[in-house]
Amino acid sequence: MNPFNIVASVSSIEEVIEAEREGADIIELRIDMVKRPDELFFKSFSKTVDKPIIATCRIKAEGGSCEEDEQFDLLESALDFCDYVDIELSSKNLSKVRDICKDLKIKTIVSYHDFEETPPKAEMRRIIKECKDAGEMAKVAFFAKDISDVLLLEKMTMENSPIISISMGEAGKISRITLPFYGSLFTYAFVGEKKAPGQFPLKELKNIFASFIHDCPNDFKIFGV
Repeated sequence: MNPFNIVASVSSIEEVIEAEREGADIIELRIDMVKRPDELFFKSFSKTVDKPIIATCRIKAEGGSCEEDEQFDLLESALDFCDYVDIELSSKNLSKVRDICKDLKIKTIVSYHDFEETPPKAEMRRIIKECKDAGEMAKVAFFAKDISDVLLLEKMTMENSPIISISMGEAGKISRITLPFYGSLFTYAFVGEKKAPGQFPLKELKNIFASFIHDCPNDFKIFGV
């Protein structure tokens, strides 16, 4: 059994069906990317999915399409059927979302995204601590300019596990394969339209991990890239 989960980010019913067929462990609903996030869509979505669900409505300040004033209402529409809610550390809705999720026994993933750089170690450590203090699970995603940024995040993931961590961009693409071996609980892939820079298609990522598990000995570890 894998110690991590492959999350498929989706924004339509068609993508959900494809993600389930291709073997995603968890489905992330990117509500901010749904064309018509109305009651009919949410009912249809909840009936289609047979996997744990992360509800995400990414605000514009952190790479999404959602206005912060609309975020809470959109997330609330998914609370009847989701298992996790991803909410940004910077969102003004954080405390309200966290409180309602606690009452409903839904796990809160508090996330932080930097689409420009990977911060120095001390700054990264502070961000991770704030995310952990603010919710049940912490997720950090930083833009990697080169492989040294990936190596730093691998080290920090190992030191701060359990955590969800991602190096974004082309230089960080390899992290979606390596970081789970350093303690990242989730790694993200896409079906249909790419949802974030550096993501692999779900089918390709599944095949890569299947090859690792099949070909490598039980004590195999990744120490660097």
